[in-house]
Amino acid sequence: MRRKEVVLGERVFDLGLKEFDEVVSRERQYGRTFDLEVGPAGLQWRVSLPDRAFIMHWVGRTNLANVIWSRFVAFRLKWPPVRNISCFTYAWEGI
Repeated sequence: MRRKEVVLGERVFDLGLKEFDEVVSRERQYGRTFDLEVGPAGLQWRVSLPDRAFIMHWVGRTNLANVIWSRFVAFRLKWPPVRNISCFTYAWEGI
């Protein structure tokens, strides 16, 4: 399945949900998007106490060795109650 998302560096995963959302919005604003083929996605989930959210996270490999596709859907106790964030991210060492 082809997906068009923003491209982010691996350091963004050290940020919280709010900061990650801001980085994705800023990259979309400047038109830094990419269109890649994404394979089957796996699902992970967790509860984030700092974000006060239940987070579902899909990850799929792309046709580039060091780039993955990610989608985060967060259900939280803030407005808006549901956040959907998706992007491509890369790792220099490979995945």
